[in-house]
Amino acid sequence: MEALGKKAIREKADIGVLGSVGAPMAGTVIEVSVKAGQAVHAGQQLAVLSAMKMETAVCAPIAGVVTQVAVVKQDNLDAGDLIVFVDAAAPAAPPLTSIDNDPLEVGSDSDASRPGTPDNGAAAAAVQPESVVAKR
Repeated sequence: MEALGKKAIREKADIGVLGSVGAPMAGTVIEVSVKAGQAVHAGQQLAVLSAMKMETAVCAPIAGVVTQVAVVKQDNLDAGDLIVFVDAAAPAAPPLTSIDNDPLEVGSDSDASRPGTPDNGAAAAAVQPESVVAKR
């Protein structure tokens, strides 16, 4: 879209609308993880931007259905440019569940919520190899 040194004029995300997901900073789109019509859950990765050799995942702020994908791979964006629009009124992706269909909490750091960990949260004793002392 960019030709002869002119930058494409892009739609800006509407900060007053939760499903309007904009670029958090200027950068290049290196991955688009969703497509229009796809159901997403809150926290799901929508795209990845690269800026100054750092990659930033852009995630869905709400559950819903992607109604618009405004970027493609290699697009150069300014901060605030629209990346994806998620419609919360549409049926959302089902909540994450474990293999036993138990609900999972996204972003939980509690050991108690992880299967196979002790109830008291104590970690199993790690076996450490004996240190090797250099001889002169």
